[in-house]
Amino acid sequence: MNGGKIDNVSGAKVAIDILHNRVHESKTWLCSYKTPDASPLPDNGTLEFLVINGRGADLSFQPDGNGDIEVVFFENTVVSNNGTQLAVVNLNRERSLDTDVTVFRDPAITSDGDQLLIQFSSWSTGGPAPRGAIIWILRPNTNYLIRVINRAGSAQPISLVAEWHEE
Repeated sequence: MNGGKIDNVSGAKVAIDILHNRVHESKTWLCSYKTPDASPLPDNGTLEFLVINGRGADLSFQPDGNGDIEVVFFENTVVSNNGTQLAVVNLNRERSLDTDVTVFRDPAITSDGDQLLIQFSSWSTGGPAPRGAIIWILRPNTNYLIRVINRAGSAQPISLVAEWHEE
């Protein structure tokens, strides 16, 4: 067999999907946030995340909570202050490369921008939340806003995981 990796035990050709391959190529990053244990998000409280995209990235994100949450995604967001920068990690821990995407929590928003998505999710029935299936191809040099609103009827912990890859 020419090309590709061969399994040492079975002799079979090894194949992985393209997203897995991007991890091997050090082209996939992740950032995450969870409300502090002693400070769950109040009912109707909002968490906002500013995603500043440099040269271009493909983004997916997944908010989680104990109950109902509303998620809104905006493009062309304008801010007067970026907020608190979140740590970003490359999923390939052997040879991490830098990313052109930065993520901030609690920016000071001047204009939401253009709404791209609004969805309501309920996890009150128990079980894990579904993994984010939507992949957004972000416009270069553009700000994006992910807004997560607690609609559970009481204070709840909320988290967000954002993952992206760059070419």
